[in-house]
Amino acid sequence: MISPTPSDASDGPFRGTLLAPFETFLDQLQSRISARKRRTARIQGYRPASVLVPLVPRGDALYVTFMQRTEDGRIHSGQIAFPGGAREPSDVDEVATALREAHEEVNIHPASVTPLGLLHDNASISRYLVTPVVGGVAEPPDYAPDPQETADIFEVPLPYLLNPANEQRVQDVEFAGKQYPLYEYHWQDRVIWGLTGRILHDFLSLAREVNDAHATFEIE
Repeated sequence: MISPTPSDASDGPFRGTLLAPFETFLDQLQSRISARKRRTARIQGYRPASVLVPLVPRGDALYVTFMQRTEDGRIHSGQIAFPGGAREPSDVDEVATALREAHEEVNIHPASVTPLGLLHDNASISRYLVTPVVGGVAEPPDYAPDPQETADIFEVPLPYLLNPANEQRVQDVEFAGKQYPLYEYHWQDRVIWGLTGRILHDFLSLAREVNDAHATFEIE
């Protein structure tokens, strides 16, 4: 678990929420994300999109929310993903896209999310440029899947994901003449892989830096 911050010591954005015990970790994670030079991309013919990497408090741990897409015959049909999708003209920025899509797909309310920063951009085989947005969710959501997009919603404990023993590097993928590493994470009967695995690995790399430097986890 993450060493808690005394709730009466919190005067930041998490005060009065179930995220308050994790404030030290979340503040330091936000600092790490903002201090890193973010890799951005613009590729002709690729549409901008965003996903939300939601950190949900449950008891003495944080959990990461994932969704399984419906079986609809499209490229990512049936795959596990973070909630998200393509940017719309009404979205003012990447964060707005991620929050809108997470609300539509899994019913995480935008007002409940504190954005912590943006991870590296990633190109998908479906010709999207995906910007991941890390966000702390004030309390466990009342999940409600969009039947057109979402077949299932589930959470994985962050301490489990932080354990390197639960991460497997698999065959690299080539894109635009370069090789990129891929990672898999097995949770119960599910496999998190592909683009979602790459995004998750990027997030966990930063979270582990916080763990090494500032916080204490009991790794599962």
